[in-house]
Amino acid sequence: GLRDEQHLEIAVPAAERHDLEIFIGLYAENQDWWFANDEYLDRQKVRMIQTIELFETKFPSSSVVGYYIPHEIARYYWHKPADLARLKGKFLKPVVDYIHQNTNKKVLISPFFNPDLATATEIEEFFYALLDSLEIDILALQDGVASMPSRIPRYGEYIRGVSRSAQAHGVDFWLNIEIFKDNEDPAYGGPSGMELTDRIRLQIDTANTLPHCSKWISYDYSSITADHYAHTMNALFDTLTRWHEELPSHLLPSQNS
Repeated sequence: GLRDEQHLEIAVPAAERHDLEIFIGLYAENQDWWFANDEYLDRQKVRMIQTIELFETKFPSSSVVGYYIPHEIARYYWHKPADLARLKGKFLKPVVDYIHQNTNKKVLISPFFNPDLATATEIEEFFYALLDSLEIDILALQDGVASMPSRIPRYGEYIRGVSRSAQAHGVDFWLNIEIFKDNEDPAYGGPSGMELTDRIRLQIDTANTLPHCSKWISYDYSSITADHYAHTMNALFDTLTRWHEELPSHLLPSQNS
């Protein structure tokens, strides 16, 4: 059966009532995903296709516009051409092709990058190779690893390179602004570090200067919504609302949300 089917029974009708769009995340095993062998890739492919089959039967809804493949792709795990070909051929391409051939849904992936482990040119070239012959509709680039304040001066250069690779392949480029707070690391807004809202404002301001970026989205980490972080989350929502009111019209949610 579908994972968390009871939640889908609530979420999908609610999205229809409020005219929201949903991307369904296809469950992937979290163990050993970074150095995935062929057996792992085959298992994820089969499971995801079975999930899509079940979902299409049980939840036909115009609010569900796409499927999200949650495997977190990063260059330093897949930079060798043979490994990248294996990732695409064994796993990504069969799932993407199945979605396009059997549904009317879009396909979204959300890879990440680390600016300390590769140059901006290397990251751009990797994403160009990743997207080649892979009919992805949306690339929502995770910025979490890059969003440490010490890395943000290089942040835009890397993201612009990825956006160029996406544009070259006709892929819609979004920026996935990660709003987590690491309690141990000051560089992520932990003790004695940059305030969380200040860091996120810097991420959003940077996103709004990027060419070819049609949306920015955010992922709400569960740790932030825990009871002892309620004050942080409330402050964050207040800040986002205020920033939204300050944005010029060309950056409002029709393009960035």
